[in-house]
Amino acid sequence: MFLESLQHLLLSWLYFALIKVSESLANWLKNTYLYKKYLEDYIKTKSMSRKQKLSIQIFASIMMVLSFIAVDNVIFRIVMVLLFFAHHYVFIFRIKTYQSNKSNEEVK
Repeated sequence: MFLESLQHLLLSWLYFALIKVSESLANWLKNTYLYKKYLEDYIKTKSMSRKQKLSIQIFASIMMVLSFIAVDNVIFRIVMVLLFFAHHYVFIFRIKTYQSNKSNEEVK
């Protein structure tokens, strides 16, 4: 299991290392649709709209459940359950929510 995920870990590390080093790569990332839709407001205001939070939570939850079902390893399943609850805890209690029809300055 570890060897299968090692390539993804290395690729992720390389990606984030290059973003820190390369200003043009960082600028490219900031101009992508996904960055502008989901991260730009969070980076600026440390808050997200309810719609953004729900769409990220639904997508991540589906991916976690599919991983839980697909992998038949007890340790992996325990980790996935812990990550599932940690993910929802952070999105519900740690990340502030603003009303999408109001301005970003009116953070709850």
